[in-house]
Amino acid sequence: HAVIFTDSKSIANTIKFNWLDNWKSQGYKGIKDIDLWTQVESLFKLSKAKVEYIPRRLNSEADKFSKLARDGVYGYRSVIHF
Repeated sequence: HAVIFTDSKSIANTIKFNWLDNWKSQGYKGIKDIDLWTQVESLFKLSKAKVEYIPRRLNSEADKFSKLARDGVYGYRSVIHF
């Protein structure tokens, strides 16, 4: 299994505590970016990856790699931005 680290408590908690199922059962009322969240849900269910929160102050490389991925440096643009 893969472990994905994020500095977003919102993303980490949504996946970790399975808030997506609750949102879905309530018709996604009040939830923004539903299309992105459903993509995230599909990816996590398919990969069975885990997510862990890491504070930004402990993740000095995060911005560098996020920008490289966003700019297509790795040959594809599959980064989901929130």
